[in-house]
Amino acid sequence: MRGIQLSEGMIDQAVMPEELQGLKKPKVHLASAEDVFLFKGVTSLGRSKDIDDILRLLELGVDFDVVLKEIEVQRKLLEVETFERLAHILFEKIKLIQKILEERGLRSRGLNYFINQLKGYLG
Repeated sequence: MRGIQLSEGMIDQAVMPEELQGLKKPKVHLASAEDVFLFKGVTSLGRSKDIDDILRLLELGVDFDVVLKEIEVQRKLLEVETFERLAHILFEKIKLIQKILEERGLRSRGLNYFINQLKGYLG
């Protein structure tokens, strides 16, 4: 397995767009902002589009406790080496996000909290 897995929690958190709720077929559910944040966070560091997407998600609001809960689920689902590799990618990407925000004169206590919690997953 190369990346994170679609967990039961992710499926439960998925939402159906309001404009599609009346349709009988097809049924469409969208991943939560927190799960998209996590997916975007574990892609390679070279994907600048993901950085932009993460910044936009932060503007909209991300519940970091939900993300941390899913990280714990993924830790149990994935092989140790895979999880550690993804945790390091996520940590480096979020540190980059923090630097970008600081360059713009912005700070996020939630993001700082998230980074501190992530440190506990690094081997």
